[in-house]
Amino acid sequence: KGETEASLLDGVSKSMPNLLRAYEIQKKAAKVGFDWQEITPALEKVKEELVEFENEIKTESLIDAKKEFGDILFAFVNVARFLKIHPEEALFETNEKFMRRFRYIEEKVKNSEKSIEEHSLEELDRFWDEAKSKGL
Repeated sequence: KGETEASLLDGVSKSMPNLLRAYEIQKKAAKVGFDWQEITPALEKVKEELVEFENEIKTESLIDAKKEFGDILFAFVNVARFLKIHPEEALFETNEKFMRRFRYIEEKVKNSEKSIEEHSLEELDRFWDEAKSKGL
């Protein structure tokens, strides 16, 4: 009698990356109807979580800010799932784009007479914008 009833979510492995795990948890909940029918409420949830996160930053409560940051990520994963965007693939593509652009910055720095640390953030941002304008 001491057994707990199994949850629909028990099959989601704790060993998978947490971005993917959030996606799988939400998919399982959606299969049984725990899901919005349109994107607007999902986007509103992201905005709500962002406000809560900003409030925790203002109070300098890092423990609560961490929780709210997790809520933001979870809400964004929900928006992605709703739009059939796989969050792991989207983040992979963004990581690759960042790396291409940062390598461009490194190349520009290499051709200058200063180290990367000697460049101002404004200079590095200009290189970043150049990379972006080149479609990198």
